Amino acid sequence: MSGSTSGNSTSGEVDTVTVNGISYDDDAARSAPSTARLDTAGFDPDTLIAGLSPAELLAVQTATEKRLSAEATALLAAESDDGLLGLLDAREQAHRRAEVFDAALYVEISTSSIHRISDRGVYRRAGHISTHQLYAHGARLGVGEARRRRVTAEGIGAMGALTGERLEPRLAATATAVADGDAGGAHVAAVTEIMEKLPSAVTHDQRVKAEAMLADAARRLDPAAVTVVGNRILAWLDPDGTLADDHDRARRRTFNLQPQNRQLMSKVRALLTPVLRAKLEVLLYQWATTGMNNPGDPDSPRGAADQPGLDPAVLAAAAERETRTLGQRQHDALEALCDWALALAGQPAPTRIPSQVVVTVTDEDLARQAGIGWTATGTRIPVSDLVQFAADTIPYLAVFSQATGRRSPEHAWRSLRRHAVEGSCTWGAPTGSPPQHNSWHCSPATGDAPPRAAPSRSSAPKPTTLRPRVVASSATHAQAHACPTGPTTARPTLRLRSGQVSTGWVGRAAGTTE
Repeated sequence: MSGSTSGNSTSGEVDTVTVNGISYDDDAARSAPSTARLDTAGFDPDTLIAGLSPAELLAVQTATEKRLSAEATALLAAESDDGLLGLLDAREQAHRRAEVFDAALYVEISTSSIHRISDRGVYRRAGHISTHQLYAHGARLGVGEARRRRVTAEGIGAMGALTGERLEPRLAATATAVADGDAGGAHVAAVTEIMEKLPSAVTHDQRVKAEAMLADAARRLDPAAVTVVGNRILAWLDPDGTLADDHDRARRRTFNLQPQNRQLMSKVRALLTPVLRAKLEVLLYQWATTGMNNPGDPDSPRGAADQPGLDPAVLAAAAERETRTLGQRQHDALEALCDWALALAGQPAPTRIPSQVVVTVTDEDLARQAGIGWTATGTRIPVSDLVQFAADTIPYLAVFSQATGRRSPEHAWRSLRRHAVEGSCTWGAPTGSPPQHNSWHCSPATGDAPPRAAPSRSSAPKPTTLRPRVVASSATHAQAHACPTGPTTARPTLRLRSGQVSTGWVGRAAGTTE
């Protein structure tokens, strides 16, 4: 599928999108010509149904569907080729127009839970606690179809204001296309998905223009092609991906458990905020360490790998018996975390983060509370979220200047400082989180990785000292990241520059030691 765009890239204004030779703009939507027309000369259906109530109209529709179903073979066999094409076009238009009534019905039933204009609570009369449950189980549509009905109703339905007046549909141009029979529920879902991805920084006029272009595409293309058009619009409005802010991330955050399969297993569908990802990575790194929380090993230690009193020899022995994959270890770690949380049920929530989180951010970004910071595991986190994240922690600062880390006399935080300085140089390991790899330092002269040396003190918290590391001198550390080979250029958080600040927030009470 070929496509192109044209417009003003500076202002972000969208002019034209072309897909497969068809251009889409914000002009009045034009429906594609039908392949054939039905011959209904002298027949006026509007006169037959004038003055009928909704129930009577549905009764007429039911009688019509019964006859079409009972005599389908005989009725269709008498039609010509053009007649069959005309029937297909008319039938699909009827299905699409029905979405308007279905959306209006959904809005009326759910008025007690969506944009209240009354407190009818229709779903309660049927014995359900929500409109979704009424559609999914009461009407036996299933969870997926009930969700699609909700999305369609929220997009093209005329919601009510608190004052009682009816509002214009949120997707006005798309609602018109559906009413004309040129777009259906799948098109509405595609348009809705694209519109939800628009950053909040996009102006109202740009949103209206983008929705009109998507509605015009829905009149001509299938839903998948509408998504292609929408992605091109997104790329034009936000080519660098820099318009998204905290509001967008908070709006799109989600965590859903999918239904169980035949093996009673469940998938997880989630979209995590940067802060939650950073916290989760730290927890999984400690709780999913090799040898920890292994349900198949009764001698495997339980809890976090950096807990006080854990015997390194016991963990090392458990690691030798380890056969689980990383995904299995993280699953078992999550289960162990749930057991720990359930055991603490009813107790006050902790006020400190019980693990170390190392974040690298420039002093300029920290001063203006803007920009992006990088955790030691490679996660990008907005500085605005980082400031709030660090509010409940104890910060320890390490300032880098000309590739030299200032030494701190406190032995307790020496490993933390080393992790800040040496970061996660993963020469020869282009994928995965940095703590999952050995930290190597290539020679600035040859660009080669040094040979493996004897195990040395790891930057990871005790007792996870199972991975050998080759530690270069601090004077050549930053220079090593300029190697002609290797994936080091893919990790900008590890390039130590003058004025760069790496702050490790450590969740321990003041005055305690490691």
